[in-house]
Amino acid sequence: MDIPITYEALASFGGGLFLAFLAGQWLAKYLKDWRWTNLLVLGVTIVLIELAHWLTYGAEFTGRQAGLAAFWGFFAASAETLGYETVLNVLGRMGVGKRSDEGIKDAAITTLVEANILALDVVPNECPPTPGSRTI
Repeated sequence: MDIPITYEALASFGGGLFLAFLAGQWLAKYLKDWRWTNLLVLGVTIVLIELAHWLTYGAEFTGRQAGLAAFWGFFAASAETLGYETVLNVLGRMGVGKRSDEGIKDAAITTLVEANILALDVVPNECPPTPGSRTI
């Protein structure tokens, strides 16, 4: 697939997929709360494809074209999100990344320590445990 460089190309499904991919990468990098990433990818992709359609058709931009642009934006953002999630899940099953068993365990321990539910001894063999602490 060629990188879309015209408004017409960006207004297509391939262009939408390209825009959704870029939006997903940037939003995943800079959003503090990951829960909003997929929804924002959807919104940004639809807005960018609507803009590409408007720039392509100008005065002939109709409601039908706006609906088609929204459909392509929704479809492209959905394909990007499902593809990204699939890759992360497959890597997790292979034991790589945050979704691996080890990554999930580390995240759970970090959450328990941050919530003061669990206290970890840094060097359990050399220091006596503090009252109320548990070692894993």
